Amino acid sequence: MISISLPSLSNLIPWRDRTPFSIPPVQTHEIDTAQERPARAVKHMLKLNHTNYSLLRSDGAHRNQMPHVLSAYFLLGADANALDRAWDAESKALEPWVDSPAEISTYDWKDFLGRREYQRAFLDFFEDQLVVNYAYDWRKLVSDYLFTGQEPLYNALCSELGHTALHLSTAFVLSSREVAMETLALAATTLTSKSHASIPKPAHPQQATYRSTSFQEILTAAHKDKRFSTTTTNNEDTESILLDHYHAWTLDPQNADAQLREALEVAASLAASSPSPSSSPDIPSILNILATAHAGRVLIPLIPGRFHEPLLRQWWLLTLRVYVAQGRPELLSRASVQEEEHDLEGRNWEWVAAQCVGAPRVDALSAQSVLALREAAGTWGDPEGFYLRAAVRLVEGLAA
Repeated sequence: MISISLPSLSNLIPWRDRTPFSIPPVQTHEIDTAQERPARAVKHMLKLNHTNYSLLRSDGAHRNQMPHVLSAYFLLGADANALDRAWDAESKALEPWVDSPAEISTYDWKDFLGRREYQRAFLDFFEDQLVVNYAYDWRKLVSDYLFTGQEPLYNALCSELGHTALHLSTAFVLSSREVAMETLALAATTLTSKSHASIPKPAHPQQATYRSTSFQEILTAAHKDKRFSTTTTNNEDTESILLDHYHAWTLDPQNADAQLREALEVAASLAASSPSPSSSPDIPSILNILATAHAGRVLIPLIPGRFHEPLLRQWWLLTLRVYVAQGRPELLSRASVQEEEHDLEGRNWEWVAAQCVGAPRVDALSAQSVLALREAAGTWGDPEGFYLRAAVRLVEGLAA
């Protein structure tokens, strides 16, 4: 498997701001030039998906997660047969492309932002830009449209349960031009005026009822917050209470990497407490929190510094909304995950990966979550088996 260090978009932007984060970038895989059979299979499947299937279903009930599940399976060591099985399972829910009502040009593309019926036109627009104005430099194209201007497409990264952020991180990790163009089309299609309004500005200290640098501490407070019991889901009172907890979090510039690590730990604890995907299509899975936390970990070393804290805040808002929608489950402590009723009994990351890609049920979020846990263990270490035990619980749920 060919792998190289991932180039940073920040190198393309001379005005990159300083950042308190110093986490190293992940590695990427040159999927278009790799010779191994699984890599070639992923390359062809990504191109086939890109050509044949829309990004968003017409009924709004499903998003095209094919790049996410193929990337997770590939990085977990799936062979070509397992990748074929993942393709067959995931493609059943996809819809073929439908022509948009009209074409989009450089003069009017902003007029169509947020209009899902123009997803095909947006993809064609960005692919035309790639050829005509960017000489196939997709990283420069992504940089210009996602991170420049007064209202960059960046604000849509964590909309749609972080689907666009997952797409962008997949594009970088696999060095996939096709997935990168899909990312821009997704961002343009899902970006609306609400995308900007739904990302609250950091509160002035006097506006928050309390302050904390700990995600776990705030989620514990939200779990115990009796105000939620007097409201109904998605009403204004619930949002007001949720935003009180959202504004409580503050970035500590001296410990930013530790806070990013805690984001992954909190996401892992929530995944361990509720490892099965949501049984209702109307309720977002708790695994969205873990998958998007990992996407943030991939993206932070690569994007301009002034977007690092806003990205983490977008993830935090998504986390709180999913957490409240899930009924605010009790957060398992790191110690309780490590004190499982059974020992690992020789189960290691190779076992976890094999169980995930070989499970009878293919689930994109579960595969991404297993990958997120393994990568977190690789980044920060896992001597006590915290991430590994959480992953074991996840793959056991897939086998059920």
